[in-house]
Amino acid sequence: MINLYDYQKRYLSDLPARAIMAADTGTGKTFMALAHYDNIAREGSGVLQTRPPLLILAPASKIRTKDWEREIAEYFGDNQPEYEIYSYEKFSRDAKLWKRFAPGLGGQQWAVICDEVHRAKNSQSGIGKAVFQIAKGAQFFVGLSATPLPNGWIDAANYFKIFGIVRNITAFKKRYCNIATYKGWPEIVGYEHESELANYWQKMSKKLTKAEANDLPSRTFVGVNFTRPAIYGKLIKERITEEGVFLDTAPALAHALRQTLTAPKLDYLKELLVGTTENVVIFYNYISEREAILEMLKKKELKQKRLYRQDGEAHELPSKPTWSTVQNSITLAQYKSGSTGVEMTYATQVVYFSPTYSYADYIQSIGRVYRNGQQEKTTFYNFRTVKTIEVTVYDTLKNKQSFQEKQWLEDLEGGE
Repeated sequence: MINLYDYQKRYLSDLPARAIMAADTGTGKTFMALAHYDNIAREGSGVLQTRPPLLILAPASKIRTKDWEREIAEYFGDNQPEYEIYSYEKFSRDAKLWKRFAPGLGGQQWAVICDEVHRAKNSQSGIGKAVFQIAKGAQFFVGLSATPLPNGWIDAANYFKIFGIVRNITAFKKRYCNIATYKGWPEIVGYEHESELANYWQKMSKKLTKAEANDLPSRTFVGVNFTRPAIYGKLIKERITEEGVFLDTAPALAHALRQTLTAPKLDYLKELLVGTTENVVIFYNYISEREAILEMLKKKELKQKRLYRQDGEAHELPSKPTWSTVQNSITLAQYKSGSTGVEMTYATQVVYFSPTYSYADYIQSIGRVYRNGQQEKTTFYNFRTVKTIEVTVYDTLKNKQSFQEKQWLEDLEGGE
């Protein structure tokens, strides 16, 4: 079983059985949610008389990485509860499925954890409606999100429904929203009874910042694992691209293989970015990766982010005197351009979209963000696809060595 940090224990000590866990990214919300469920729903000793089975909902990108299964196994060991895990997308589209967990519709009530609960903030969406039905009567309901109200108070409407404060979105808008129609359509131009809104929100949610996480290490590394796509194995076997190019050298094969690993990472990266207002640096290797990330950043949910680039085409970073005011930004950096000669300590999250071959570049990239002048706790995410060249590269970097393509190919051909 995992031992929580002292700040996590303090945070959970007075957290209700039904709550929004509004904790910063990197503070350990997953383990805290499992610990909270274990403490409150432990059979015979918790608030509930028996430990109910656990339903976990999360974005599809997090389902594919199987993070929740791994962390349940790590936290509970051999004493795992009965649980089921679904993506919001699959869950909300299958009425027969989600009605199993809705007592009001003939189902059985489970304990509920909603990861990135802001995905259910819209009470009129399929996801919002399904989550409302399975959470409104749950004795244990925890929603996790560093950004539960990304668009202001209107995003609290479905939470208010879940917690029984309002009956529906119409009642919420009538009580709290100042709506104008002079443009020809209804538009929220302000809010009323904001002190009441804040009071309700304080009762149902609890904030936790990285600054309050006193005993959290100042530098944390998180591995994010992705499933290998089928085309990867096909390329290894046939050594021919879809365009008919024969991959007859180690660099050519390695380059082609790594290109197949981009797509599965994009959804996870999007969810990570949507779920934080911290400044994020993304390190990448290939132009194709950069272009794919830039295309992803065009999505509506990310348009409010400030984008900086440090690569062969653009060299734009915020000026140092403004760093204290920079927030909600994304810096896209190519290893060679972003790992030397620049400083990015305004950021507190770093994503390695793919690993570099160079140990020197990797260490220097860490130093661009985490160095003298960095006053905040920093989280580093290593994106890696299991059973691929990426794992070998990260293992090599861990041993303080640079990766050699030729040696890797010889090992591959030798069956290693």
